Amino acid sequence: VAAGAGRVLGAEGVPLRSLVEAACDASDGALREALTWSLGELRWRMAEEALPSGCDFGSGEAFSSLARWHGHMRAGRSALLRRAPHARPFLQGGATGEAFLWMGGLRRPLDPELALATRWALGRWTGAKGRPFEVLHVPGDRKAAQRAADMLVVSGVLEVV
Repeated sequence: VAAGAGRVLGAEGVPLRSLVEAACDASDGALREALTWSLGELRWRMAEEALPSGCDFGSGEAFSSLARWHGHMRAGRSALLRRAPHARPFLQGGATGEAFLWMGGLRRPLDPELALATRWALGRWTGAKGRPFEVLHVPGDRKAAQRAADMLVVSGVLEVV
């Protein structure tokens, strides 16, 4: 990875934990930037390279649900989604006014159509009722339902079954 000033950072056969510790302890911002870029690139490539018909990754593999989602979307197929068991999102407001989705301490504003689709997808007692569903079953605007599903899968709130 190019680190500026003619330097190139490389690591071969080094455990990821060592790279993370080195970057966190580094006084040079280039190391932290290189690690951030590398992890982002890894996530992107794993999702991009998922095969539409061969997305059967083990449950322990990072980003496997996101990779399966991108594989289904590239192939133009519908995916069965469900609320991730570890996810604890909170939808604030949205009945008629401003809505916000809280995910892991982050607050994301939602337009009314996106809020409606998100509320349905995340519903435990209403909407999807915690059961697997396809985007085409989400009531309301189809484009808003697709945007909501994209946002929720990318953020780890929904997973592909």
